[in-house]
Amino acid sequence: MSPKIVNKDKRRETLALLVYESIIKIGIKKFSIDKFVKEQQIGKSSFYNYFKSKDEAICYVLSLKTKEYINKCKKEIDLNLDFQENLYLLFDTYLNKNESNLKDLSLFKEFVVLYQDFNNQNFENLNKYYFTNMQILIKRIIEDAVNKKILKKEAIEFSESLLVTADGMMFFSFSLEDYDLEMNLKKYINNFINLVRI
Repeated sequence: MSPKIVNKDKRRETLALLVYESIIKIGIKKFSIDKFVKEQQIGKSSFYNYFKSKDEAICYVLSLKTKEYINKCKKEIDLNLDFQENLYLLFDTYLNKNESNLKDLSLFKEFVVLYQDFNNQNFENLNKYYFTNMQILIKRIIEDAVNKKILKKEAIEFSESLLVTADGMMFFSFSLEDYDLEMNLKKYINNFINLVRI
């Protein structure tokens, strides 16, 4: 009988998705490798074959979810749509209060609180990946509107500040329970559009 061939990357991703399901239920702080491997009926050494630590597993999960979000945005953006609709699609997690988005925002909030050490390379890499890709998408949407003579060409210069402001509003919503992220971000996007519309 030949040995079973395991795709290590695929198995790591599958394990990470199980970790994600667990931390969505109980939170990052309460997540325990011992309890996790017992619940999943896998050996502890199997877990450590894929992740050196809890922190590495958590960062990998957030990295997967971030890449998933960016890919979803890339697929959903349609330059045939109104550019405002595309901006709303891009910031769906911020604007749409469905159960999945609320869980992901809650998870990200806890991640930021626990891993905000500025020397954390995983945290820095995750932020760079998210920021770079989101900025490219925002710029693409705005450039398309500029080329269609809907927005002034100066609008392109605001792509970075649009993202930074949206993220700032998201972080602000983490600390103020009654802050209406959806309303304030839509208001900001609409004000931005009114300023740069031809």
